[in-house]
This record gives sequence, C-alpha cells and structure tokens, in this order.
Amino acid sequence: MLTETHSSWIERYALTVYFVLAFGLTWGLSILATPDFLPFQVPVAIRIFSGVMLHWGPCLAAAIVVGRASGRLGIRELFGHLRDWRVAIHWYLFVLVFPLLLRLIAVSLNILLGGAPPAFASSLYIPGIPSVLILGFVVLGIFLQAGLAEEIGWRGYALPKLQTRSNALISSLVLGLLWGFWHFHPANWPALLPIGFWYMLLVIPYTIVFTWVYNNTKSLLIAVLFHTASNTSDVLVPIVPGVTATVDMAPLIVLTILMWIVAMTLIIAFGYKTLQKEEGLTAS
Repeated sequence: MLTETHSSWIERYALTVYFVLAFGLTWGLSILATPDFLPFQVPVAIRIFSGVMLHWGPCLAAAIVVGRASGRLGIRELFGHLRDWRVAIHWYLFVLVFPLLLRLIAVSLNILLGGAPPAFASSLYIPGIPSVLILGFVVLGIFLQAGLAEEIGWRGYALPKLQTRSNALISSLVLGLLWGFWHFHPANWPALLPIGFWYMLLVIPYTIVFTWVYNNTKSLLIAVLFHTASNTSDVLVPIVPGVTATVDMAPLIVLTILMWIVAMTLIIAFGYKTLQKEEGLTAS
C-alpha cells in the first residue's frame, strides 16, 4: 500500500515519468529493431518483436504510471475510456472524413500550382492500388499500431493531465512538441530526418485539432479513430516523403499550411483556454 508521501510524489512527477517512459520504451525498442544500429547482431526474433512493440511505448508508459499510482482500478479506468462511444454522429463523420478531405485539398492545390498528382492508394509497403482485403488489413494494422498503441497514452493519459495544469492551447503545444519528437526514434531516422522541420510543423497544429476533438467529445475511442483515419489517409493520398510513396515536398508544405489555418480557426472560434463549447457537444 502506498504511503501518502509516496503517493503525492507519484502524482507530482507523474507526467515527467510518463514522458520519460514513453520515450525510453519506444527508443530502446527502436534501437533493438534497427538493423546494424548496435555493434553486435540482435537476434531476428528480438528485432521483429521490438519493431512491433516500439509503437506501444505511449500505451505501456501510461499503464505503468497509472498502475503505480492507482493500481488495477486506475488501469481499468484508463482502458475503460475506449468504451466512450456515445458521441454525436457528426464527430464520427469529422474524424473519419476530415483527414482524407484535407489531404485531397492539399494535393489538388498542389496540382493547380503545377505539381504532379500522387500515386493514390499506395505506400512504401503496398505497391499499386491495394485490394479491399489488403486495405482492410492495413486499416486494422494502423488501428492497432497507431490508434490504440499511441492514443491510450497521448490523449487517454497525457492530454487530460496536462490540462489540469495549463490551458488547452499550451497543453496542445507541449504535447505536440513531445509527440512529434517521439517519432524521431532510430528506426524512423531515414524517413523523418530529411523532412524533420516540416514534419514537426505539421504535428503541432494537428495536435491542436486533436485537442479540440477530444475536449468536445471526451472520447478516447474518437481519438483512436481520428489517428487511425489520419494514418490511413496517408496511404490513400501519399503526401509525406519518406513515410509514403512520394518524393514531392510541395503537398506536405501545402498540407501544413492548411492544418495551421484549421488550428487557428478553432482557436479563434472556441477560445484557447478550452477549445470547447461551454455546453459541450457529447451525446447524452
């Protein structure tokens, strides 16, 4: 049983411990998963396992911190928010349609400016247009390895904690910076280092939009679906060099500008303190 002093220490430094664990778990596993990174050979089985589990760093970190502070009941509550599906239908429509729509607008503007259209519905791992079955497996993989693996930590734990200390905008900026840098683990260096500036510039306004969605729905499930839909859109409309099957930087720059326009519009419309309507928008 935790003493009062021990419990207060955990509560005081919980966020710091969480972020250290989220980075440490992911980056440590990424080192093991990256071929030829270490001066010795890592067994193939360990490398494959690490490559799968590195995405779960944020989720595992949240479970460890919550479990240490609140035990099984806390962990049950953390994962229980995935059952918060009673949200107005327009939020489901937004999180599923907005990522794809914004990418389509970005590539359309790029084409109007003289750019070439992307190779739609393709990625570095799926050459050509995938079948419905293959695309279904892709969506399932993204749901597990990005949606659940990350959002249980980022929006399920970190964002609510940050907002107990700061307003919604400051919390979003802090989380956006840390979330963005988290992606720059060794396995991602070849893809992200060449586009690092623009990638970070995109993640920050995207985090603001994420906060707006979460604060108005209070649904971890919606956050998971939003992340899943966004990454799926990157397959359907390849727009990020190194991560998708495109080498053109222009669509990424256009998308970043559009995302900042959306984020600034939300800040003006809903206010930087809560990014939320006072009456709330969740369904009863």
